[in-house]
Amino acid sequence: MLNKGESCIISLFLKQTNAIILTSTQLTWQTLQPDSAQYQSVFSRIADEETDALATVQPRLLNALAHLHHQTQGFPLLLVRSQENRDYLTFIAQAAERVMADSTTLFGGDYHIMADNVTLQPPTDPQRPFTSQGGIHFAEWIEMEQLFGCVRQYKDRIQLEPGLIHRANGGTLLLSLRSLMTQPILWLRLKKCIEQGYVEWTSQDERRPLPVSIPPLPLNLKLVLCGDREGAGRISGAGSRSSRNGHLY
Repeated sequence: MLNKGESCIISLFLKQTNAIILTSTQLTWQTLQPDSAQYQSVFSRIADEETDALATVQPRLLNALAHLHHQTQGFPLLLVRSQENRDYLTFIAQAAERVMADSTTLFGGDYHIMADNVTLQPPTDPQRPFTSQGGIHFAEWIEMEQLFGCVRQYKDRIQLEPGLIHRANGGTLLLSLRSLMTQPILWLRLKKCIEQGYVEWTSQDERRPLPVSIPPLPLNLKLVLCGDREGAGRISGAGSRSSRNGHLY
């Protein structure tokens, strides 16, 4: 029979032995990878299925865009409550492309400049800078010259540079509400162009008129403005008949 002292020595020895035996093992990254081989057939079947996620998740957005595309009366405006970054605008632009039918119709026109005489001819070539076939165009942030283009003069030579509104002519233009609310003059001019159905050229310097008379360009444009509820409320309550006629999604 062991006395009390011998029992304590044996117990301590066993603990030390266990401490030596229980060593840690470092796992490799390959060992930590999940074994998904048995599920590959399931993943492949899901990927092959024809599912329309957008129509399932955002049916109202598609319906609103389709309504705008076929709208012929009133101001062609759709207000979309969304974030105003490029990712969201890209997503909405892709959704708009789904409801827009392919068209070969030409919009705008073709400017001819001879000395100080500027004339506008009907559109015949889609490669010309002021001739467009519509489509979906968007900008996360835009300013006056980027949207409406400009008139440049080099000595006695006049040059017209198109803006985004000319490239989007005949199609749909997506803009952030933020860019319009912080530039009210830009919004007023854009609204006027859509209401009257043509784009007028203006001087970049209010103190200096245009050096020549430039015919306005016919415009057929639908507008989608994206932003938060406050921005949509501000533009709807701006007091204009056109903004009040816009649809809110």
